[in-house]
Amino acid sequence: MSKFIDLLGRVGEQAPAPIGFGAVSQHEGDVPSMALIGELTVTEATKKRGVREAKVDALLLSPLRSMGKKSLDNLSKSLEGRLWGARVGQIDAVFAAQLREAGCDFIVFDAEKAAGAILNNEEPGKIITINHDLSEEVAQAIQGLPIEGAFLFPKEGLLPLTVQKLIDLQIVRGLLDKPFVMTAPPQMDSADLEAFRNAGIEGLLLPVFPTEALNSTRDALLNLSRR
Repeated sequence: MSKFIDLLGRVGEQAPAPIGFGAVSQHEGDVPSMALIGELTVTEATKKRGVREAKVDALLLSPLRSMGKKSLDNLSKSLEGRLWGARVGQIDAVFAAQLREAGCDFIVFDAEKAAGAILNNEEPGKIITINHDLSEEVAQAIQGLPIEGAFLFPKEGLLPLTVQKLIDLQIVRGLLDKPFVMTAPPQMDSADLEAFRNAGIEGLLLPVFPTEALNSTRDALLNLSRR
């Protein structure tokens, strides 16, 4: 099973408290209140420093198109030790297998550009892109397929976050009983993060570079009180 999908399924879990005295804010073994995914290009992954040290739960290469074996090998070496996935355009079973062999843990894909054969294998994990126009019929069809998660790319800015925007988000979120990830605005405070968490969002996607917004969001997530 995809490690990333497994992480999304465990978001918010808390490890048993250790026996003994002394208070701790976060126990070893806890998973985050929401997963933080860092988005970057292939060029950034292979050329920029600091990728391996990025304070994220997973990395998403976006966009990732078909690559030769040598290029995939170089990419794999650059991301060694990191949990990573790819947002792909056209993809078939062969390309999916190549990505898996390179160490890709999950793929994010558009339904109309992905060959049906990619659903035949458990790995890599499969996350489908959706939008606010998702209908109940399409959501039911997604539920019946071996797709492990959904990725929402909002068409409009989420900040300032209003109750109406949360209602619109909850309408889409409520249609799918699968892990749910979405792109996030770069400037969020703890109150915004808590509202997203309470709306059932398991993961947020932000650019890795520049790192200031990413690190700020990570710190806010770590300080977010658990439900």
